This record gives sequence, structure tokens and C-alpha cells, in this order.
Amino acid sequence: MRSGRLDESIALHLQALDLKLRAYPKLSIQTAITSNALGKTYLRAGRLEEAQESLLKALKARKDQTHGGLGLGPRLDAAATRENVAALREAQGDFEGASEMRLKGAANGEMLCGNYNCPKSMLPRDKLKTCQACTSVLYCDRECQAADWRSRHKPLCKAHTATISARPQTTGDA
Repeated sequence: MRSGRLDESIALHLQALDLKLRAYPKLSIQTAITSNALGKTYLRAGRLEEAQESLLKALKARKDQTHGGLGLGPRLDAAATRENVAALREAQGDFEGASEMRLKGAANGEMLCGNYNCPKSMLPRDKLKTCQACTSVLYCDRECQAADWRSRHKPLCKAHTATISARPQTTGDA
């Protein structure tokens, strides 16, 4: 999506959120839906701080009560928001945080493929394969991995692995 279209999309999501906040509580299913969509759009626009604020609001409403959330809405929505937060963490260079976020749904089989356009629904951990380079993102099959590699993951993963390989190796001898 072109930058101008992203700006237009952000403005429309903000309008929708404003209208929803007039009718629903700040932490509700209705506002979580819009906050998640707004966060995804901010992420695509490279506006990471704003993406984080929106996605964490959505996550608070959607995540399971055992993880400190309100547990509102379908579990698939919570898994989608976790995946969006994980993609944000990757964009921020926090691959460990991205992995931790993705694995929060593992115990209940509530995980998504890292390819945003994957046609599959929630999957258990054992049905997902880890990116071998960064070990952060998970995919259901090679087709989804290739699609996400081309559209999103490649520059993030390459920068992350280059940073790791550039670090001085320690031998443990002091």
C-alpha cells in the first residue's frame, strides 16, 4: 500500500476508534478490533511507537486472563493480535521478544502462521516450523515462509542475523 493510502487508512481507523469510544469502554471487543487494525496499519507505515500503543491496547482486551488480559472476544483475535505484536517486535529489532509473544498461545494451540495472508486458522506449535535464520517467526509451510520472506521478513531477518554474526565471540576464558 502506498504511503498516502496508509495515511488515509490511519485517519479512517482513528475516526472509527473515536466513534467506538463514544459508545463502548476503552477496553472492549469493539475498540480492540479497531485498535488492532490501526496498529497493523501504523506498523506497515513504519510508525512503530504508535503501532505499539495501539496493538498493546488491543492485546490487553484480547489476551487470556491467565496472561493479565480481559479475555474478551474470540481466541483467534487474541492470536492475531499476538502475531501483530510479534511482527512489531521484529521491526523494533527485538527478535527474542517477538518469539516470546508468539509462544504465549502455544499451550492452548492458539498460534498463527507468520505469513499475514496464510489461509489457515490457529495451529498448535508442533504444526509450525521456525525460521532457521532468526528462530523468531513460525510458518505452517514453505509456501507461507516464502511469501512472508518476500513481503516482510527478509530485511528484518537479514539485519538481525548480520548483527548476531558481527558480535564478538566469547570463549568463556577470562
